[in-house]
Amino acid sequence: MEKKETEKVNILKEEPNKVAAPANPASENKILRNLFIIVGVLVVFFVAWIIMSNESNKFEYNGVKFERVREIAPYRTSLPILVKDQVTGAVNQVPYYFYLRKDPKISGEIVFNGTLNIKRNMVVASDVDLNCNGDGIISIANLAKLYGVLGTKVIKDENATCDSNGNFMYINITISNETRIDQYGPACYSIKVSNCEVLGATERFMLETFTKVNSLVTEAAQARSGNTNNSSNTLG
Repeated sequence: MEKKETEKVNILKEEPNKVAAPANPASENKILRNLFIIVGVLVVFFVAWIIMSNESNKFEYNGVKFERVREIAPYRTSLPILVKDQVTGAVNQVPYYFYLRKDPKISGEIVFNGTLNIKRNMVVASDVDLNCNGDGIISIANLAKLYGVLGTKVIKDENATCDSNGNFMYINITISNETRIDQYGPACYSIKVSNCEVLGATERFMLETFTKVNSLVTEAAQARSGNTNNSSNTLG
């Protein structure tokens, strides 16, 4: 009897099942806060890296802004053109993009001897067959596209010559010992090509055109601003 009573007492003295301690809200909040801080820092670094990468692809040469893009012609620039909205009739200024194959900082080193005079008509001629694995065709097409956007009518005429009165632009592409561009009339230019550098030579001409157009746009904007200020002063 005593042994059984002792067993009962031992059973009664056994500790009850342990219950897990409640979680500490303050500790959990601290972990979440640290996690958010780490994620936030990573996001900031990622955004900064994207911005820096984009900015490193942009540069300016001779007043013309360029951007490196993933295209066959990887150097992109633009000119402002006016486009009429077909619905509202409003005229808006939008960028028209051009793509160059050669680095402007390299093609810009090609000599341009003269002053660019843009006319309403342009004649392109060549006394030789400058195919150059297709570069000759691309070069003339790029020139025609650029000046077409500017409102210049481009004509290919092998029989035309320089107009001494400067009534139209005359571009003669020829082979030479040195790649360079020389003006020899009011609006006549000889694009001389060595070692089939026809793309670099014509893009040098385009670069001069971009610079000229940007200058004209800036002058026009300043003139409009001056007229606005004068009108305000008069009204005042």
